[in-house]
Amino acid sequence: MLFSIVIATYNVESCVKRCLDSIADQKFRNAEVLVVDGKSRDLTVDVIAAHPVVSKWISEPDKGIYDAWNKGIALAQGQWIIFIGADDYLATNALDSLAEYCVSHDYLDFVSGKVSLVDERGRQLRTVGEKWNWAKFRREMNVAHPGAAHNRKLYNEVGFYGIKYKIVGDYELLLRKRASLNVGFVDTVLANMTVGGVSHMSRAALDERYAAKAEHNTVPVIFNFVSLYYGYVKLYIKIFLLKLGLVKV
Repeated sequence: MLFSIVIATYNVESCVKRCLDSIADQKFRNAEVLVVDGKSRDLTVDVIAAHPVVSKWISEPDKGIYDAWNKGIALAQGQWIIFIGADDYLATNALDSLAEYCVSHDYLDFVSGKVSLVDERGRQLRTVGEKWNWAKFRREMNVAHPGAAHNRKLYNEVGFYGIKYKIVGDYELLLRKRASLNVGFVDTVLANMTVGGVSHMSRAALDERYAAKAEHNTVPVIFNFVSLYYGYVKLYIKIFLLKLGLVKV
């Protein structure tokens, strides 16, 4: 098994089928799909149980998205593990692009690509994602995580996700190896990400990013502190401009 695709869900009956359909539509087939549901109260589980692309699913209370991801890692059989948000969906032929790269670069820890940010109607807003380098990454999460592939050996080396983080646990885990993290980049859009998720335009996300950098001492304390408050200022200015209709998300 090359890929294990893990999807954490909770009350997402309105969008999870689109996510699963995007996997079913891939030409690449050497992948399993694992859905970890947090005991949804709507029809999410019914959608999951009925979808033929799902290899295995569980539904039980959890302690947040990173707890769900850890359960997914424990279930996974693939060499590379991919996480997709329930309201996100893979781009056409994303798995083929990833597979070609991952097979020829199996020594890497992490492989990312580009992500298209879309609104709730699926209209493209902008594209994010760039090559990883420690100088930037030590300050902020500047690589696209949806659709990225994590080598199983990474978790064997650094452990699973810290559930004390609710928003930036993906960033914190990748910080653990610091500059020795071995990262590849696929220069194509791998996934479409619906804006408005838990990590988008959030003061809580800025606070957690500050805590993760402090935990691993990636930047000087004073720089981290100044960066936090600079982030607050940029956030509030953008929210103000959005309300005036002067900028897009």
